[in-house]
Amino acid sequence: MVRTAPILMNGIRGSRRESVNKRGDVLKRRYAEKTEVPIERSKHEIERILNRYGADDFMYRSSKSMAGIMFRCNKWIVRFCVTLPTEEDFKTTASGRHRTIGTAAKKAKDQETRRLWRSLANGIKSKLDFVESGIVTFEESFMSHIVLPTGQTMGETFIPQMREVVNGKEIPMLTDMTGE
Repeated sequence: MVRTAPILMNGIRGSRRESVNKRGDVLKRRYAEKTEVPIERSKHEIERILNRYGADDFMYRSSKSMAGIMFRCNKWIVRFCVTLPTEEDFKTTASGRHRTIGTAAKKAKDQETRRLWRSLANGIKSKLDFVESGIVTFEESFMSHIVLPTGQTMGETFIPQMREVVNGKEIPMLTDMTGE
């Protein structure tokens, strides 16, 4: 059963489609949750979107546990990596029912993998739209995914340091938007 339920997000009342299982538990729906779009089509869409914005030198990589894409755009090398699900991740359904490892779990794993590629395509497209609209620069939008000469991304390098800086310290309340 699917219903529309009011939700509060950041203090704003809105509406979102939700699924309800037999016990009445509300299950949030995720982007592209039921997509049937093949992974290759999502990859092709990513490449087409990136080409439109001047990217070149594409590279895809996948293993049992990880998939990723690298590309060059605006003189930067950018890398996105996605941790892939395993059949073990789907031994229970979203409503808590036990699934036998095998066909049902494999089907759920494949569905989640397709969803992740759709989400990646959507995220990259959104980031590039922000850049094209002048909301942010390319560097601001893709900063944590830009590859450094060390081979690590800026996010892999600096996010742990950022966490260390603020660890145990109180973050100041929101002030004005100028950063002063």
